[in-house]
Amino acid sequence: MSQWQNSDEDTKEQPSFGSVIRQLRRQRNLTQAELGGERFSKSYVSAVELEKICPSQEAIDFFAEQLDQPADGLRRFLRQGSNVKSLTLPSDLPVYELAHCSIQEEIILLLDILLEGAEPSTSLFQYKLPLLSPEMLVGLPLQTQACYVFLYGLVAGQKGELATARDAFEQAFPSAPPKYHAAILDELGMNYYQEQNYQSALSYHRRALTLLKEDGANGANTIPNSRLRIELHCGNDYQALGLHRQAYTHFDRARMYLSVTHDMQTAGQIYRGLGYCMYAAAYQSRTGSQAVSRDPLSMDEKEREFQRAGSYLLQSRTLCQVSNDRLGESNVRLLQAMVLLDYCEQRKQVAREKFRIQGTPVSVSGVALLDEAEEQCWQTLILWQEHMLTQVDPPPLDLEAVIYVALAYIIRVFVQRAALARLGGYSDTALQERARAAQLCQQVLATFSQPAFPWDFIRGLSGLQVRTVVYQSQPLPRLPDPSALTQHVQRSPICQAEVYLAAGELAEELGSAALDLNYAFDCYRRADQCFQSSLKAMRQAIPDEARDPSYLARCYQRCISVLEGRIQDVPDTAQETMQVLVSILKSSLHYLPCSIAPPQTS
Repeated sequence: MSQWQNSDEDTKEQPSFGSVIRQLRRQRNLTQAELGGERFSKSYVSAVELEKICPSQEAIDFFAEQLDQPADGLRRFLRQGSNVKSLTLPSDLPVYELAHCSIQEEIILLLDILLEGAEPSTSLFQYKLPLLSPEMLVGLPLQTQACYVFLYGLVAGQKGELATARDAFEQAFPSAPPKYHAAILDELGMNYYQEQNYQSALSYHRRALTLLKEDGANGANTIPNSRLRIELHCGNDYQALGLHRQAYTHFDRARMYLSVTHDMQTAGQIYRGLGYCMYAAAYQSRTGSQAVSRDPLSMDEKEREFQRAGSYLLQSRTLCQVSNDRLGESNVRLLQAMVLLDYCEQRKQVAREKFRIQGTPVSVSGVALLDEAEEQCWQTLILWQEHMLTQVDPPPLDLEAVIYVALAYIIRVFVQRAALARLGGYSDTALQERARAAQLCQQVLATFSQPAFPWDFIRGLSGLQVRTVVYQSQPLPRLPDPSALTQHVQRSPICQAEVYLAAGELAEELGSAALDLNYAFDCYRRADQCFQSSLKAMRQAIPDEARDPSYLARCYQRCISVLEGRIQDVPDTAQETMQVLVSILKSSLHYLPCSIAPPQTS
């Protein structure tokens, strides 16, 4: 039995858990920082020893290993005789009472522990900050007053009181200890980010990053994890502004600061940002008819960027799976499908240009990409199959979006297969894929006017395999007019936007395959209506928590690219199509002001 363990008879007189940890640490000549190692901060160890917090199970296991003690013995000792008067919490969010030390020591300790966590402004505060009277506050040292005001701002921000939080941060900054300056600037940036003022958010985050670099160069004391957090926030700002190359740079820098102490969610967010921004930058650089005129090396570079984006997203998806984050996994799977669809679209543009010049069938190696994209969509629906079996009420908006975006992407997969088959001279396959796309598209559009959420329809689809959707070689029906549905639509704007966009691509392919010119013109007009309805719905949906404003910019780019390709493929439509194109371009200038930002990075 270790010297700190008592028999049952001596339990009443045994020392506190914190004092035992301190005694064992000193016996081994360890400092608090050495005991915490890379897993727990000096502030955390100090709080455990001073009985301010009750250590988490993870912390007990780690301390037991560091102190060469049995973890079960430490846990049993804590249950039997600890005098800790607080709740057991995760190691990055301790809770304690203003009782045992002076107020100013408690304020500094709480602030240090909160800022060493992942996201102090979004963490759930299980600690309620006591309201100090003006007399008590004035009696504290000036720097302690600033720390208290900073804490007050963090609590206000967590409650959604953004204006109150911003005022508190601005008041705290001049008098706060220098080690907190970067953190305060970071929180100001997050405050503006939540208000969708991305330029101001970026300005504050860049200032925070510059300050951290200066402190590091001067050997000043800084808060652990702050560099990763601020690099991540800079990446989010640039991504929201549509500057994906700059965003990628910051996400990549944040990745360099990842360690085993960081949570899976943060790591997954970084890898998702890397994948999305690599993809979005590649998409922007090749959108439009100019892309197909570049040299082969340039096209190869674009394909490598799409492949790298897919690799990052695969890592992000794995992290979501390990952390059992189904919604996060679903969104990453759909992002993977989107990358694969646009990767295939790039190959299709090259093939279409060759077909236009040669007038003979052109083989395109994109079937495997489309199969993988479709698989990601079906897997997304399967993830929620158990939920669907018992669900009656409408799903949350984020789950509704996942379901409809998956269906929209499946429609787009069918359309892409039809286009590749048509360009390759496989008319029967092209006809079958167009029929499958038209059938599913009409079914999905029909659900928009249903007052109840169409669980029965969704359940039926989720059990189908890739090739079992019924199709027949018959004249294809025209798509229903989406503008007639908007008056009674029951689904959210993002659902409408993605399905209308898929319907537009289907109508465009019907027009490209049509032998009758009048029917082709009807298809193109229907495609125009779908694209404009999609952009209208997208403007209502963006930005939201799951999609940044650059998502809207990319939808505009996709529609513009399709219209440019139509003008080249079917010159007879040029006049009418040009009017639609000009209308969309004017709309983009009005609704995409956030895309214009100084292309600088730290």
